[in-house]
Amino acid sequence: MPALKSASVVTTALIGLGALVSAAPATAAPAAPSGGYGTAAVDCRAWVHGYGGSSKCTGLPSGQRHRVVVECRTNSGSVFTVTGPWRVSGQTSTQVCHPQGLHGPTDAWTRRG
Repeated sequence: MPALKSASVVTTALIGLGALVSAAPATAAPAAPSGGYGTAAVDCRAWVHGYGGSSKCTGLPSGQRHRVVVECRTNSGSVFTVTGPWRVSGQTSTQVCHPQGLHGPTDAWTRRG
């Protein structure tokens, strides 16, 4: 019977430990780094419009650039990408799939460099 009594004590101890762990308050994850030097946070947004797409980044450190990458689909269903010109913080990079709209944009994202 001593083995049965020690198993009971261990089970009671584990249940008590579980209650302590589950009662502990949740803590927030640490804030993500700002992505640049100093305190300004980098904010990049990309969107599809008309015949192409655009992207704009703010808060980029000096010397860093960004540009839009647009995914396009032809009338036959083939997919290809086009890239816009490199731009600095605060400027917009824009690229069209086809100037007459023969190929439509399906997605856009920002590439930093």
